[in-house]
Amino acid sequence: MTLIFVILAILAVFRLTHFLKYDEGPFRIVANFRARLSNSDNVLFQEVLKAILCVYCSGLWLSIPIAFLVLNESISSKFILLWLGISGGQAFIQLLIAKDE
Repeated sequence: MTLIFVILAILAVFRLTHFLKYDEGPFRIVANFRARLSNSDNVLFQEVLKAILCVYCSGLWLSIPIAFLVLNESISSKFILLWLGISGGQAFIQLLIAKDE
């Protein structure tokens, strides 16, 4: 495990938490998912929604599978980590740029 994979993991978790809380997703899949959770009377669904809307909570839970990707030496794990890490880096830079506008 190198420092670059740890940085990619941090960016991947950032991207996934941002995706779940703020993005609509393709064909509004994520937005519809959040709407269904918020309109449900099911207590479990309400708790899942709270975890999704809390970036600290979702970051904690999403870091578990990302940590497994970092520790796994397979090429597919490295690809997924690289893909999400690059996407996270782009999203982070976009947030920095948007604050200046």
